[in-house]
Amino acid sequence: MITIAPLGPAHEAAVEALADQAFGPGRFARTAYLIREGHAPIADLSLGAFCVESKGLVASIQFTPVEVDGHRLLLLGPLVVDPTYQGKGVGLVLLKESMALARQTPAVGTVLIGDKPYYARVGFDKLPEGQIQLPGPYDPERFLGVSHHGFDLASLEGPLTGGWHER
Repeated sequence: MITIAPLGPAHEAAVEALADQAFGPGRFARTAYLIREGHAPIADLSLGAFCVESKGLVASIQFTPVEVDGHRLLLLGPLVVDPTYQGKGVGLVLLKESMALARQTPAVGTVLIGDKPYYARVGFDKLPEGQIQLPGPYDPERFLGVSHHGFDLASLEGPLTGGWHER
């Protein structure tokens, strides 16, 4: 059985271990990691899936505060699931619960670099190509977003930068 609960400082090593397992050491060179660099995930939006029997972390999701042209956004990720639990709906449960929380923030939307077929299940869609500049290479087909509060994400233009939550 799995239970969903907030992540805290005591879970940092377990979250890193899951990310190492899922993405390997090269993950720090990925554009999403470049965006997150130097910016802590928002604690209130960081969730973990825990195995009740072993009390171990089997999946996690986090959000980093980012912005484009003064508009607050959330960068979803990483969403990581232990390979033993992949394909069992654990990631989707975490995604749905965390997005419900994300929609309660002042952010106008959530963005990510990921697989559209997976994230479309909670409303993500491809963002217009070239309007938002990221600090590294990425596949424009995988740059996705979902609006909060009725905001038109297609209207955003400019560089995506991090850190509004720290101000």
